[in-house]
Amino acid sequence: MPRELWLSNWHSVRTDIDPVAIAILGRIIRLNPAFEAHRAAALAALGLTPEVSDLIISLLRSGPPHALNSGALSPEATYPISSSGAMTYRVDRAEALGLVERRRDPQDRRGVLVGLTIKGLDLANRDVDAHMELTANFLASFSAAERAALSRLLQKLLAALLEPNTRLTRQ
Repeated sequence: MPRELWLSNWHSVRTDIDPVAIAILGRIIRLNPAFEAHRAAALAALGLTPEVSDLIISLLRSGPPHALNSGALSPEATYPISSSGAMTYRVDRAEALGLVERRRDPQDRRGVLVGLTIKGLDLANRDVDAHMELTANFLASFSAAERAALSRLLQKLLAALLEPNTRLTRQ
């Protein structure tokens, strides 16, 4: 394991800080940018942006016919969609690439479904495969038990962070 100078510095400057808690916090902060750098390279090889990738994977994950209205699509997104404009941007980008198409919703004559094209379905599956390969590389040194434990612990942490009553600051 590489030496973490930032962590050693915290221990020498603030001996009152729980060393495990500060290590967890610092590593979480560093994880996403590190992962995203690798992910960006994998997506670029497929000609995708993170936003378009998220959209087509969300549609794939929804199952056949791989089409959702924007109200159902927004909560399916892995990366939060903060506005209808952001959703429209994602759909417009994917549509310009020929990966999705807008269709009339047969259940709602005013509604529109966003659905994968054949090209989009193929690319979404290749995108998932690239994500799984990337993840397999990152977790290669983990045992099956360590992977399962990490998954459970991350789920527990995410649930705590998303809980509306979680206090992130002390009063």
